[in-house]
Amino acid sequence: MVRDGAYWTGLSRSVERGGYTAVGPVELGPAAPLRLSRITLYTPVPVLRHVAEAYGAALNAEPVTSTDERGELVEMTDVTGFTIELRPVEAAEVPTVTRLEFRGPGAAAAAERLHAETGDVQRHLYGGHWDTVAGNSIRLVGPGDEVSTEERARISEAIRRGELEDELERMNEEKQ
Repeated sequence: MVRDGAYWTGLSRSVERGGYTAVGPVELGPAAPLRLSRITLYTPVPVLRHVAEAYGAALNAEPVTSTDERGELVEMTDVTGFTIELRPVEAAEVPTVTRLEFRGPGAAAAAERLHAETGDVQRHLYGGHWDTVAGNSIRLVGPGDEVSTEERARISEAIRRGELEDELERMNEEKQ
């Protein structure tokens, strides 16, 4: 099966509709919080380079291609040591589909870099900026980007009713 841009956009929309609540930090015991240091995403071969450039832009890191015992991979590592590893998958294999959320004061700059790379960064319904890269949603949230609890509930309810577009139009009219 060949998956084109419409497939990935539709997949992202279905992922984006989910209600997500941040929980954590996760702790291993009484001493240390657990911090994610690496995530591996299995990525379709035709878009691997594009995806590497997009994640590199989000992390402000250059993609580095290498080979190990499992084959070719591309890695992007940010200044804190967090690494996104991309592994190629062929058309018959299942790629990773997930949602990644990055928070911090550098979110606006990361959104600008990602926009320059992909040209598709949008304001997120729940605050921050988001883009879709090969079926994965990326949300970048900076200080002051969160929306109120009331607005979040209003958006969630509109999604449940299947009236998101109408609700967004009403909300935009109210803000004018």
